[in-house]
Amino acid sequence: MKPHKNAKLIKAWADGAIIQYYNPQENNWIDCNPDWNFSDKYRVKPLLEIPHNLLVEIDKFGLLTIKYSQEPNLKLMIDESGKIKSAVLI
Repeated sequence: MKPHKNAKLIKAWADGAIIQYYNPQENNWIDCNPDWNFSDKYRVKPLLEIPHNLLVEIDKFGLLTIKYSQEPNLKLMIDESGKIKSAVLI
């Protein structure tokens, strides 16, 4: 038997994840109590991402300094659990 199209999402939902439905008329994702309709698009609601704009420098002795800056050269996106989700050199 082939697994349900949304089997991984159903498992995540059963484990407490918030599920969102894609609303094509409004072009956005909405929290829902899913009915798992095969024609609908669902996803696990993404965790909150917090941007951290950092300036990373290495001095002449090879020491690395990292600080928050108005003129950053590195942008980190960190989720609410503290995990780095992405890093972009600016």
